[in-house]
Amino acid sequence: DKSVIDTKDLSGIEFKVTAKEDIYSNNKLIYKENDEVGKYNLDAKGNLCISSLPIGKYELQETKTINGLVLSDKKYEFNFKDEQGNKIFELNKEIKNDTTLIEISKTDITGDKELEGATLTVLDKNGKTIDKWKSSKNSHKIEGLTVGETYTLREEIAPNGYTIATDIKFTVKNTADSQKITMKDKIVEVTKTDITTGKELEGATLEVIDKEGNIVDTWTSTKESHKVKGLKENETYTLKEITAPYGYEIAE
Repeated sequence: DKSVIDTKDLSGIEFKVTAKEDIYSNNKLIYKENDEVGKYNLDAKGNLCISSLPIGKYELQETKTINGLVLSDKKYEFNFKDEQGNKIFELNKEIKNDTTLIEISKTDITGDKELEGATLTVLDKNGKTIDKWKSSKNSHKIEGLTVGETYTLREEIAPNGYTIATDIKFTVKNTADSQKITMKDKIVEVTKTDITTGKELEGATLEVIDKEGNIVDTWTSTKESHKVKGLKENETYTLKEITAPYGYEIAE
């Protein structure tokens, strides 16, 4: 659904070459087994040419990569054998990196299915918006978030009748597997009942007020319970009866 990978410059990708045996040239020991031959960066287009290695066995391994890619732990062995008296050997290898993949689900408290209509954002550690979308019947996938970085999943607007969930912080792991983040929304229902019968009482005017005194939701009670709109998880609110049905006292 969203890719944030920038592959215009691949020169930040680094490889290390290691000798996998004692390597000689003109009967002189050049590298001992497990000696590091050198570290090399790709060019901007992603090419790397290592030349003038003495004949012998080597190992190539990625040591740094760019944002959005998974650092590979694969080791590639190269064995140059001088069996026919040749003086020059050439070997080409194509190496591909996986990308990180974050899958975000928005569900109700049961977690059974995706919840449509929530406005969600992912922010980086500096508060910059990386992605913003409205939840649908399907989970939302983001490719290329940086390994080791911590991001914040925030619900800006909840679907009608649901509370706004608290932020979720998540750190991207160095894996090509899909990393799933689930944010769940709760429902707060208010019932207005008769103290003796327990039945829903129609005609009462009710308000929910936040701690600053702002009216969050107002309604007139019916035969059905009311799903309160505009609530935020972990916030404290006051439920207030403004007018009571005829013949009833206003509740505390």
